Amino acid sequence: MAVESITEPKIALRQMAFARAAMTAGWNILWELENLGAAALTVISARLPHGQFRSAEHWFAPALELAAGASKQFTILVHCDEPAGLVTENAFVIFHCQWHGEAWRFFVRIRVTVTADGAPETATELITTQKVGFSGISS
Repeated sequence: MAVESITEPKIALRQMAFARAAMTAGWNILWELENLGAAALTVISARLPHGQFRSAEHWFAPALELAAGASKQFTILVHCDEPAGLVTENAFVIFHCQWHGEAWRFFVRIRVTVTADGAPETATELITTQKVGFSGISS
């Protein structure tokens, strides 16, 4: 029987809910992050850098510890004040993680559609991983 070689961590990300944030133009987005790999994953931070769907870097304190096959939910305040019907392509959620004692980044490309009532709804389109330092640059 062949043993599959795991060369990088794997995740899934889903938007679970949203709520207008009190006293801001933002939205509290509830996400579910799932570790699809066979080894534990530690999630240190997440950020959303797109101009139409953005947040400051969110540091998890404590870090999210995801056992193999486990999932956890978390909320991030996201700024999205776009008109109804707008579709934003190529927005990202970027995670900084630790896997097998090494630093990794996940780039989750999402499509954001603003509903008739102004709420952002996301769909994950692609997830890529990158080992930090693979190109000789550590940060």
